[in-house]
Amino acid sequence: MPHQNACLSACLLLNLCLFFHPAHAQVAADKPTALSPEKTAPLSSAKPTALSSKYAATVDGKISKFDQQTETYTRHTLDRMIQTEKRMQAKLSAIDAPQADRLFGYAIDSLQRMKAGLPAAAAKAGRLINGSYFAYADTLRQTLAFLQRSTGQVDALEGRLNQISTIQNFVQQRMQVLNSVAAKYSQCLGNLQQLNKTAFYYSAQMAQYRLMLKNPATIERKMLDLVEQSPAFQDLMQNKGRLAGLFAPRSVFSSLPLTGAATPASELASRATMQQYIKKNMPLMSDTADPLSQLQPKFTAAGNQLHASGSASAFTPNTQHTRSFGQRIVWGLDLQFGKAVSYLPTTANIGVTAGYRLNDRFTAGIGIDYLMGMGTGWKDIHLSHQGVGLRSFAKWEIKKGWNIQGGAESNYLTAFNSISQLRALPNWQTSALLGISKQYRVSRKISGNFQVLYDFLYRQHLPNTQPILFRLGYDLK
Repeated sequence: MPHQNACLSACLLLNLCLFFHPAHAQVAADKPTALSPEKTAPLSSAKPTALSSKYAATVDGKISKFDQQTETYTRHTLDRMIQTEKRMQAKLSAIDAPQADRLFGYAIDSLQRMKAGLPAAAAKAGRLINGSYFAYADTLRQTLAFLQRSTGQVDALEGRLNQISTIQNFVQQRMQVLNSVAAKYSQCLGNLQQLNKTAFYYSAQMAQYRLMLKNPATIERKMLDLVEQSPAFQDLMQNKGRLAGLFAPRSVFSSLPLTGAATPASELASRATMQQYIKKNMPLMSDTADPLSQLQPKFTAAGNQLHASGSASAFTPNTQHTRSFGQRIVWGLDLQFGKAVSYLPTTANIGVTAGYRLNDRFTAGIGIDYLMGMGTGWKDIHLSHQGVGLRSFAKWEIKKGWNIQGGAESNYLTAFNSISQLRALPNWQTSALLGISKQYRVSRKISGNFQVLYDFLYRQHLPNTQPILFRLGYDLK
């Protein structure tokens, strides 16, 4: 019996060893299970659906709009720069013709070549877009590939972004050259300031277009939520994405001359190798994380130089310049109460306005108001139509939160029961208002305001109205 037990124990131990043998374990690990789907699932697992078709159509529309907007604005910018530089060249030629040819001849030709190359399809970008990683384009590419859709539009997008980046780099370097000679040729200061504005607004507008492009539509969010749950898509982003290209094997960097002994500790490139690669291929990123920070001191010095010369005022950027028409509209709602006068009841004047921000300090707009009667007291409350009005207004910010505000209004201050009664022009009364307003923040998108306005025409109203108006309002940004 003891010998039988020993044999049974030995057999059991042998079976356990064979079961946990590496070869057996590898076979078991390679066998897919229902709970753990294969991460190496082929792209064919994502069949085209109505949702993917709608997603592809939305992406195509966004990219087409971005391409049209950027091409149009870039063309206008290059036209303005060419014309301005030609005027500067003519002024400088009268003083120093050889210097004018050296300074403007090649640059104007370069700008004209860039303008001529805008309609042509730009070449597909490589791993990075002129030294920058655009995550949105990378996500679009891998999502469309996963859905078995064409990525041609993304190729065109990356090409356009590459083209824009090239133009921006040229313009920035060009402004450095021109700003360095501003003190010597004072006749060109006015045109130079105009070029600085053009260059600044071009970079700002391109950044705004990119921001609008990255803002995902509803269908994009829905599709991305679906595909991100797939292990196959996750592997696709990790192995085929643009960002994955930064972590290429060491062999990719083998052509670079390395200083010092490199220890082959892994297949990834070392930090020193990456730094040498960046310095060689992306010089703008070699010394700082923000390429524009290298140019900022020179632009600041040039602006101080222009301001000190006295022939050109300092340039204050207008942040509204790059916003669309809809983004510059400010909707407002205000309330004004009036006490009962003679036979007129207590009223509530409810106004709705739409203002257009011409710049960061000045807003002009129009509005309508409705005069609602509320009775003559707490014991006699009843609602009635007491009038309507049309208004125009303008306000100028003199200090943060404080504005000078004025406007003209035309009010129908007679009770009415139908719209046809409003056609009686003699019943309309005009007002000329001027005063101050104080704005305060309520939330990120809502600001409140308190207005004190004086009506210069109140004596002409029948019956007489109050000369000073107090209004409470809200603005929706």
